[in-house]
Amino acid sequence: MASTIGTLALLVVLLALLASGLWIGFALGAVGLIGLLLLGGPTAGSLVATSLWSSINSWPLTAMPLFLLMGEILFRTRLADDMFRGLSPWVARLPGCGGSARASDDRRAGRGHGIDQPLHQRDEPGTGRAQ
Repeated sequence: MASTIGTLALLVVLLALLASGLWIGFALGAVGLIGLLLLGGPTAGSLVATSLWSSINSWPLTAMPLFLLMGEILFRTRLADDMFRGLSPWVARLPGCGGSARASDDRRAGRGHGIDQPLHQRDEPGTGRAQ
């Protein structure tokens, strides 16, 4: 009976946190932490700290922020545009790459699939004519 009351109390806390506008992830994390502290006792704090550190302390996860930093540097210095323009004449002659450089450049500029056109002027898929 005590576990049922505890479960209902945690569910009420979860619903109250969600109704107050807290993000779902934070609400679930808070309710999980409260439940762990109620059930785990004094060792729950070290258990949470150890599990958080072991999930974050991973060498492959360092690649993600470095990848984002590299992309931001390429974007801000316009180095990516220069590389694209420099390589497109060479790649355009390869089989299968004839217009892909231009199409890729158009999609990056927002001219790809009629993004810059009003909806009623876009081509129907596969027909080449406006709707």
